[in-house]
Amino acid sequence: MAIKTLLPRAPSFQTRRIDVIVVGAGPAGGMATGTLQRYDINFCLIDKRPVRTQTEHASTFQPRTQEILQTIT
Repeated sequence: MAIKTLLPRAPSFQTRRIDVIVVGAGPAGGMATGTLQRYDINFCLIDKRPVRTQTEHASTFQPRTQEILQTIT
C-alpha cells in the first residue's frame, strides 16, 4: 500500500512552498526557526506537542550559550 493512501496531504501544504522542515520545538528548533524567519525562508515546524508549553524548561544557561543568545536578540 502506498504511503500517500495512508497519509493524505494537509490542504495548507498543497499551496504553500516549504524550503525547510524543522523537527522539534526545543531550544535548537526555536533557534533554527528564528534564523529561518530572519532570512525570510519558508519553514514548517513539527513538534510532538500540539500546543506551546507555558512553562520554562531551561532555567539556566551556560556562559557560552548566553553569549550566543545575546548576539541574536
